[in-house]
Parts: sequence; structure tokens; C-alpha cells
Amino acid sequence: MRRLRNLVLALWKRSDASVATIAALCIPVLLIAGGGATEYASLANERGKLQAAADAAALAGARELRFANADLTAVVNTTARFARSQILSQFGSDGSEVLPAVDQARTSVEVVIARPYRAIFELPFIPTPSQLKVRAVGKVGSGVPICLIGLETEKAHAVWLKTRARLSAPGCAVYSNSTHAQGLAGLNFANLSAQVICSSGGRVGTKANFTPDPITNCPQLRDPLAARTPPSVGGCNQTNMVVSGTTTTLRPGVYCGGLKITQGAVVRLAPGDYVMKDGPLWVDGGASLSGAYVGFYLTGAKSVINFAARSTISLSAPRDGALASLLFFEDRASPIGRRHLISSDDARMLLGTVYLPNGRLRVDANKPVADQSAYTIIVARWMELDAGPNLVMNARYGATDVPVPSAIGVVGTQVQLAE
Repeated sequence: MRRLRNLVLALWKRSDASVATIAALCIPVLLIAGGGATEYASLANERGKLQAAADAAALAGARELRFANADLTAVVNTTARFARSQILSQFGSDGSEVLPAVDQARTSVEVVIARPYRAIFELPFIPTPSQLKVRAVGKVGSGVPICLIGLETEKAHAVWLKTRARLSAPGCAVYSNSTHAQGLAGLNFANLSAQVICSSGGRVGTKANFTPDPITNCPQLRDPLAARTPPSVGGCNQTNMVVSGTTTTLRPGVYCGGLKITQGAVVRLAPGDYVMKDGPLWVDGGASLSGAYVGFYLTGAKSVINFAARSTISLSAPRDGALASLLFFEDRASPIGRRHLISSDDARMLLGTVYLPNGRLRVDANKPVADQSAYTIIVARWMELDAGPNLVMNARYGATDVPVPSAIGVVGTQVQLAE
């Protein structure tokens, strides 16, 4: 613009009549051309800054969306807030319309931003828009299935490994939902190994305790199985049943007072749903419990799991029915924090989903647990491993006909701009 002004002044100062005439004719054209160039440069600059804000917001939204069962309202609100902060940073003021949206497949976040544009010169022969509008789409890449969620939202140790405990989840993700600074803990030579490790709060432990290093401040997840309807509970089929020192096959039904298997007993379960009402599922004394396509609903006082060290456990969840895919389902009205215990040194088959929305699952066996299962998923209020166990959480979903709860979801590993 300065060069144009200098040229105009030089032409105007010339005394030659022809030059003055030419100057008089050219000056308006030059002014329009120069103004147009300036206007288009300003327009491109404003559009570029607005597009940068939309791109950044779309990526921020996609990062939130990549976590399983992300709250879509929270994703939209986070995206909008991020967009407005970017606009304020770029322009010094807001005054824009921000429209974020999540696609039905939950794989991308779209951001549309509209902002008024005021022309610099408002030249009649150079049309300029009164509004700039840009669009960006952030897409979530391939995901990793979640196989363990510690549901506790506030207190420490939603997922807690100590005393040489090991948790191996080679094909899936481990998630601590607690916002506490110690929501995820790996202590005393313990090791947690997974494809992705995520904590909604902080973590305690060194790099040697985790492979890979955990992601912290992840969005909190809703209970993915909160909508699952429990099986109906009818009258008692058995009361205070104890199987001791014998071999038998049991049928599905309501076991009031629970079921205790002891003194070397060998119990096989026929396929179906087993309700432990007001009592535990207890195996000890060298006894064994096995069953294919069986599920347990734990309801009422003292309805907990207790698999002692000297026990043999081999169980797979139902393919269909009220407990399809669920190996254990704890009543949501159960007391918060009651302990379920797996100490068995021979519990290598635990195929299915362990759902303990209020419970604390403690694994302290001396030998591998669940390592022969095609898959194991745990959704518990607290998950605790102690005294040297090796809990193996496989994710070979295609190797079994036991379904996987679709609501468990995945953690996306990458986000990128799609448009």
C-alpha cells in the first residue's frame, strides 16, 4: 500500500499535462487495485486464523471422544470451550457462533465456526462477505478395547497393584476412573502392562511399575454396564447348601444362603444362571468348581466371591439369557466396598465379564489367573492385586462364542483432522 501511495504522489507532481491526465485516469484504478489486494490479504488472514481455531477445537474434541463411553454432552461442551478460547487468542475477542457436533458412530467431532467480517475499505467493485464460515472434522483412529475399569470416581487406588503383583493386558486397555492423585497405583515392584493405561486422576509409581507410561487426567467414564438389567430372583431352590468331599452336578437356580464347596469336592455346573442370595460363592479345601456358559448374580447380605488358595476354578460366561457375557454380576444395591477374593492358585479359566459395580476385587494368588481364557473383562469399583499374582487379561474375542458387552467400548489411540 505504501508503494502504491508513492507512485500516486509521483504521478501527481509531474507537470506534464499528458502525464497528469493519465494520472487522473489511473489513480482510481490503482486505488481500487491496491485496496482490493489489501482487502483480500485481510480476508485470507482472518479466514486462516478462524480455520486454525476450528482445527484445534476439532482435535481437542476428538481427543475427548476417543475414550470409551465418553459423555457426548461433555465432549460437545469441551469442544465449544476450546474453540472459544482459540478464537479469543487469535482475535482478542469472541463474537463468533460455534457449532460442535458428534457423529452418530461416535468416531468424529465436527466444528463449524461463523464470525462476522467487516471490510477494511468497503469498495463498491470488490465484493466481500459479511461473515466468514469455516469447518473442521477431528476423527478418532483405530481403538484399543478396554478390559479393566476401576469405577471409583474420587477415592485413591481405583486400580492398585503392590508387592510384586503383575497385571498383563497385552491386547487391551486398563482404566482408573478416579480423579484422585493416587487413583492408579503401582508399588513395591509391581508391574502393570497393557496396550494403553489411563488414569482420570494421577498415578503413583515409577516407570518400572507401568508399561507403557500411563496417560493421566483422562476423561471419566460412565459405568458402561449401568443399563444392564439383572436377572429376576424367584424363590429359593437351595438353602445354605454345602458340598463336601463328593462329586456332583448342580443346576441353575436361586441358592439362598449361598453355596459352599469344600473338602475336595468336585462340582460341575450345568449351563444357566445361578443366583447367590444372602450368602457367598465359596470354594476352599482343595475343592473344584467348573462350568461352561454359567453366570452368577450376587444379591443380598454376604453375597461375595471367595476362591481360596487351595481351590480349582474353571468357568465361562453364558452365551445368551439375562447374564449373557457376564460371569459375575453384583447387585447394584450391595454395600460399597465389600471384598471379593480370588486367591486360587488354579483359576486359569475365567472367561467373560466380572461386573462388581460396588465391590472391591482382590486377587492375591501365587500363580497365573485367567491366562487360559479367551478374554476376561473386569468392571469393578476397586481392583486390587497383592502378594505376587499374575492376572492375565486376554482380548482374543474371536476365539470364543461368549459375546463381549458392546457397551464396554474402546480407547482410541490416535486423532487426526479428517477435513
